[in-house]
Amino acid sequence: DVLGSRGLGDVYKRQVWEMVSEAYIYAFPLVLTDATKTLSTNTDGTMTGRAPINQFNHAKKLADASFRTVVTPNVDTVYSQAWLDISTEPMVYVLPETDRFCNVQLLDAWTNTAAVLDKAGAYAIALPGWEGELPDGVTRVDVPTATMWSITRTVLSGNEDLPNVYAIQEQMQLLPLSAYVQAVSYTHLRAHETLRHL
Repeated sequence: DVLGSRGLGDVYKRQVWEMVSEAYIYAFPLVLTDATKTLSTNTDGTMTGRAPINQFNHAKKLADASFRTVVTPNVDTVYSQAWLDISTEPMVYVLPETDRFCNVQLLDAWTNTAAVLDKAGAYAIALPGWEGELPDGVTRVDVPTATMWSITRTVLSGNEDLPNVYAIQEQMQLLPLSAYVQAVSYTHLRAHETLRHL
């Protein structure tokens, strides 16, 4: 039956296009995110506006019309960004106490907001399947993908306020959990030795 075959062919074409559309919707954000990450991390650390994986890229001024990394950036906050790779172990993000609006948006590989860190503290950004112990005072934040994009926004009240924003940026910390544990142990050891010699 020719008409029947043609009808089945039309149904098949519709199904194929539906699958193609769904695949595009699913995969395109991943491709775009990877391209943005490649652009943002393609540096040895000496290029302004870029930083290697798991390192901060602190902006030193408000975004202006020349800013091209993301669309429609805020015009009253200074950005600190980092691309995280948590495939082997969690990364610890230490957000300092501040006297102003300052929060961290964690985007997954689809650019969905996985978490927002809006209080000072130490946060271990980890995959749900990670099994391990965290030091006291470190809050676990589970995220869905090994590639994460952190965007920190620190509010600025005019150019004269920039030194205060720089001071906040200097207090931010980002390091692998293993390095954080070593740093905490070293600090505790030094404190113990100091007290012993008093």
